[in-house]
Amino acid sequence: MSGVETVNDEFEVGFNQTFESHWYRAEQAGRVIMVLFVLAAGLGLLGRGPFSHSTTQSAGGALSVDYEPIARHGTNTTITVHLKKPADVDRPIELRVNQQIIEPMGYQRSVPLANSSSSVSDAGMRLTFNEAANQPDVLVRFELMPNAVGLVPLHVSDGSDTIDWSILVVP
Repeated sequence: MSGVETVNDEFEVGFNQTFESHWYRAEQAGRVIMVLFVLAAGLGLLGRGPFSHSTTQSAGGALSVDYEPIARHGTNTTITVHLKKPADVDRPIELRVNQQIIEPMGYQRSVPLANSSSSVSDAGMRLTFNEAANQPDVLVRFELMPNAVGLVPLHVSDGSDTIDWSILVVP
């Protein structure tokens, strides 16, 4: 016995400074972890937030891509391709994407749908869209559902400009 009173000869009742010091440190560490978790979630590091979106542009400036740099396995994500068409060219729009957009990124569909033609090969996928002649900017959205975990390199090209970027897929 440490000289502390007992209750019904079972438990010591009193103040234990060592236990209280350790408990106080554990409480403070828990509060810091909770604050860091809430800040990370608020900044979009754990979900959709202000830092959960990124844009990259081709060297020529005619092609740009909006995407989420961190995607979650089994959760829908969207890649938006912005294409600036020359005003004097009236031809279908052709986009080529690499094989990784099909697997492991889990290609679901494009909006608008490739209404002219599409083909899949070992190198990737080629989609052709018939757009209105008077439309200077074209948007194509790829809806994906990643089915692998890790860093996935992606590539899109319109025949003249290309963009390469990566998406980290987390569990």
